[in-house]
Amino acid sequence: MVLTSVGEHGLVAGVLDGEREGPVDVRRWPALPLTGPAINVTGAGDSFVGGCMAGLLQGLPLAGAIDRGLACARASVQSEMPVCPRLSGR
Repeated sequence: MVLTSVGEHGLVAGVLDGEREGPVDVRRWPALPLTGPAINVTGAGDSFVGGCMAGLLQGLPLAGAIDRGLACARASVQSEMPVCPRLSGR
């Protein structure tokens, strides 16, 4: 699996179809619409990776984990902090 950020446009994912040299399924996920102004883009990618990985580790399918990562990135972009404090599990 390869996930490539395209910034404000979302991301592109390439996933092998089971075989090492088999066909690659390429999908695009648009960024989620902001619910307020973009304040700080620093940390949005890190927030995406953290949210996506947490989703995968919790057993979400890839599409669900990517959606979670995009939601975390959106929260980060709309926060004054590089990582939105609401994303902490504490």
